[in-house]
Amino acid sequence: MVMRLADLDYRQYPVMTRALCVGNRLHELLHRHATATSSPTLLTFNHPPKVLGQVDASEISLEGKSVDTWMAQAQKRILHDTGIDVAADDHKSLGEALVSSYLLYSCASVAFYKSQRGAGYILVTKNADLVRALSLSPTFRQKGLKAFETQFSTSYEELRTGSFHALALFTDLDGVRLNKVKVSTRSAKNLVPYYLVQEYASRVVGILRQHQVLLTFRSETGASTQIRTTLIDDIVAKWLASTREEAIFRTAVDWSDPASFGFISLPVLSERGRFVSVPVLGIEQLQPADRK
Repeated sequence: MVMRLADLDYRQYPVMTRALCVGNRLHELLHRHATATSSPTLLTFNHPPKVLGQVDASEISLEGKSVDTWMAQAQKRILHDTGIDVAADDHKSLGEALVSSYLLYSCASVAFYKSQRGAGYILVTKNADLVRALSLSPTFRQKGLKAFETQFSTSYEELRTGSFHALALFTDLDGVRLNKVKVSTRSAKNLVPYYLVQEYASRVVGILRQHQVLLTFRSETGASTQIRTTLIDDIVAKWLASTREEAIFRTAVDWSDPASFGFISLPVLSERGRFVSVPVLGIEQLQPADRK
């Protein structure tokens, strides 16, 4: 595939609302790479902690350069057009921040966050066209987006610190709501485009619908836990000592549900009736398990 920096430009490209990204060649390439095999493949950026099926953008070569290098160089050029110049000497040290900036401007990404309420995941972006393309709640449709100019722009300070002003997107009954957030250094470093997480989660759930497994996941505290689990309806029904219909209802998992965004609730087969919330971006291993 012949690639030019212009192919990574995200300006004046249509927004793909289902994928929550612009329809440029870079996102087309990433999606194709993530769906090239039937097994779960998670494309990551800036070397986050290892997860099942992980392939980092630094490991994907395109015409002699890694994909993350292409992204950093493209973002440097785009920011130059807006009046932000990244010196040649700073390009290497700001490489990760440039990749994060590129993701925030070209798509909506899943980001880890910590607050007084605990740890979890949010969906963030700095792309104004993407936000305009969403079905916003009446409150934000009426107010407009003028109040979010800081979130739609970038300063050199954001690149230097690796911490970005952005908008968090929350789905509610009346549409998408917006919240101003500061994507901290750690969160910005480990952004993953929404459509890549969606594809990855669907592959993992597909395995769980067909097999009983030993699943190892890393919690938000960094501790690893292993559970025996499955989403096979008949097994879950027997484990619940209930009906198949009840099992289907209890295992209607959706990692993108606003109430449990980023997590899949899975049965712990060694403890009757107990479910555990597994972070999609914390799954470390899936191994076959004997049925008991």
